[in-house]
Amino acid sequence: MIFMMKSANFGDHDGRIRFAKQFEDATMPVTTAQRALRMGVAVLVTDPKRARLRGTRGGDFNPRAPDVIDLDVVEEPKNLPHFDPVPRSANFTPLPTAEPRTILIDVPRS
Repeated sequence: MIFMMKSANFGDHDGRIRFAKQFEDATMPVTTAQRALRMGVAVLVTDPKRARLRGTRGGDFNPRAPDVIDLDVVEEPKNLPHFDPVPRSANFTPLPTAEPRTILIDVPRS
């Protein structure tokens, strides 16, 4: 069982298409669950995000919405040891480190 960070479709053991709802627990084949975890589509049920987010979507789900990920079709990059689409798309730039400073602020006292 995993906790879904995004809604996704996947094939079960019998070949039927299933829908895993965002911010809900999902049971799926092990290889599909591992793919969802690697891609950041899901987290483990022990992750603190589950306690904070579980059920917050309120039941507003559309299995045909454009943001639903198909875990059986999506391909993972082969040349990267770990693929997490969120940080890679953010284009983070490390900032130069600054020397520590002390600032004095005048505050009027009443």
